[in-house]
Amino acid sequence: MENSIPQELKKAIGLLRNGKRREAVPILAEVLHQDRTNEHAWYLLGMAVDEPDKKLYAFKEVLKFNPDNERAKTQLAELAGKSERPQEEFPAKPQPERKPEPSHEEPPLAQTLKEEPKKGFRWAFLLIGLGGLIIFISAIALVSLNSDRLWGTPAVQQLTESPLEDMQPSSTQAGQFTFPPTWTATPRSTAAPSALPTQTPTGTSTPTSLPLPDDVREEMELIQKQVSVLRELPLAENVQNAVMPKLKLKLIVMDLYVDDEYLAGLEDEDRILTIIGFMDPGYDLVEETLNSRVDAIGSFYLPEENKIHVIGTGLYGIEKWIYAHEYGHALQDQHFDLTTLGVYPDCLKPEQNCLAIRALVEGEADLLQEMWLEQFPPEFEYQDILKIQPPSHLFQGQPAPPYFGMNAYFPYLAGYDFASYLYQKEGWAAINQAYRNLPTTTEQILHPEKYFSGETGIPVNDPPLDDKLSLDWRLLKRETFGEWESFLLLGYGNDE
Repeated sequence: MENSIPQELKKAIGLLRNGKRREAVPILAEVLHQDRTNEHAWYLLGMAVDEPDKKLYAFKEVLKFNPDNERAKTQLAELAGKSERPQEEFPAKPQPERKPEPSHEEPPLAQTLKEEPKKGFRWAFLLIGLGGLIIFISAIALVSLNSDRLWGTPAVQQLTESPLEDMQPSSTQAGQFTFPPTWTATPRSTAAPSALPTQTPTGTSTPTSLPLPDDVREEMELIQKQVSVLRELPLAENVQNAVMPKLKLKLIVMDLYVDDEYLAGLEDEDRILTIIGFMDPGYDLVEETLNSRVDAIGSFYLPEENKIHVIGTGLYGIEKWIYAHEYGHALQDQHFDLTTLGVYPDCLKPEQNCLAIRALVEGEADLLQEMWLEQFPPEFEYQDILKIQPPSHLFQGQPAPPYFGMNAYFPYLAGYDFASYLYQKEGWAAINQAYRNLPTTTEQILHPEKYFSGETGIPVNDPPLDDKLSLDWRLLKRETFGEWESFLLLGYGNDE
């Protein structure tokens, strides 16, 4: 191979020559995620996969970018002739028998948020150790690289002539829809506001998004109608949408929330969290801030702009599922004004209140997302959605300490249970009422019956300390811990 071939392709070629086809697939998929026009990566991907339909699509993509590629033509001819053994360009070398590798899974966490796993795709993975979870999900994101992202089934279905017909719940058993594992690394789940200094968006200009293709825009409009029908709320007005790579979303969030004033406040926050034992010195709180502002499934709703951001290259099965969640936030914002709640995407209240309200917001969106999946299952990638195990953080430049990981899951897992409890009692009317009578403690979220009984937090005497501190001391922060934070402190704080 020529020296001009990218290092990633050289690595993939080496794996193919050694018979490690599956290991080559995520590498090639990532190359194509960065450059969809790379004919060499498409050709190698066609050689790496086993399924004929995937091979067919990959080799067709080669010819789309280079109609004179004879090797791709040969492979397509053999596939068209239903050859049982396509041309072997990378014969596998004999491999020695490998011994089973030791497991690196960490011991379970001390406590889960629910006693029984949820039906369908509910997340029963909270028991996995957070350090191991981050690594595990990273691997899943590479192996589970999404079908329609790179494969050729119609990427987005056009709206039919009858919108009402399209909006009717599916009577087909959703489980019959299957499709090969995903082909674009799409992170999952969502992050809650962590104990970080809050910052009002700076108003700095963010990267400009390209106009969406008509088919993507129409598919989003269809999902909006479906979600609106399920939620029994009128459509949100003037919702803006953008689909983009993860790096671009990271730059947008950083531009919105990280400035000199914010950075100046990190020193005290670092001291507090380190002394308590929630993190080791040197943990990057800037990246933690970015994660606390987004949904780790790969999306972000910005109330100030009424705009939904979704990570991806198009709107396929998994992205549709993610979009249903984010559009739920758009409906919340239009009808209950998320900005005035003081929690989304920033926490502008005491942490105890923020966690409780955020659990209502995210729990309802999760419940709505699950209903959408059951009633309007995507034709493709349904099985992949059921297998999704979201990480605690979207941006994973560093392993998250258990405190941040557990705190990130709280609004989604405990929030889902809380929203489900309300919905089972009085339907959407109970959830609508909850926005007018907000939960105030994490105890109410963990024990919804206490929310209904009106049991609030116990007032704590908080005497002033300014006149008690010597010149060598200063008050860094005042905060009240509820049931959830107390659990984190006892489980993951310093023993001293």
